[in-house]
Amino acid sequence: MYLHYLEQVRDEIEQLIDDNRDMAEMYLTEKKSRMELSCYGDQSLLGYKSTDGALSLSAPFSHVSSPSGSRRLEKSLSIARIRHESMRSLKSGAETQSIEELEMLLETYFVVIDSSLNKLTSLKEYIDDTEDFINIQLGSVGLIFTKGDLKEIKEEVAKYKIYLRYNQPIIKI
Repeated sequence: MYLHYLEQVRDEIEQLIDDNRDMAEMYLTEKKSRMELSCYGDQSLLGYKSTDGALSLSAPFSHVSSPSGSRRLEKSLSIARIRHESMRSLKSGAETQSIEELEMLLETYFVVIDSSLNKLTSLKEYIDDTEDFINIQLGSVGLIFTKGDLKEIKEEVAKYKIYLRYNQPIIKI
């Protein structure tokens, strides 16, 4: 029953490890800032502030028809693009390092879960084998009872006690 759930968790972690995009999505703070950046667009990178100090979503009004105003606007846009590209390259380097750290953490969880799953699977197999052995022994004792030989019954019970004494579970949790 629980083996199935453990297998599902192990498989999901393995899928996460294989996909860097999914791991990047696990950083919720960075995801939120990326979403805000995409909502505000490049204009928020220009750093235009209103009188109350908040960022404005639009560039300040300027006369684009004048040559000096047009040059100033182009210059500020190019500065904003350069700043945006440098921030993006810095973030991608930090993001790569963060993804590597997360991947190492997930791999550790994967190893622990896989080890637990292997132990539980081995324990389940041991229990199944023990049940089979007990059923075989009960069948042989049942045959002896139907035969009615008391001496053979005592011998079988003694064999079974010896078996149980020396065959303790191999796996300890």
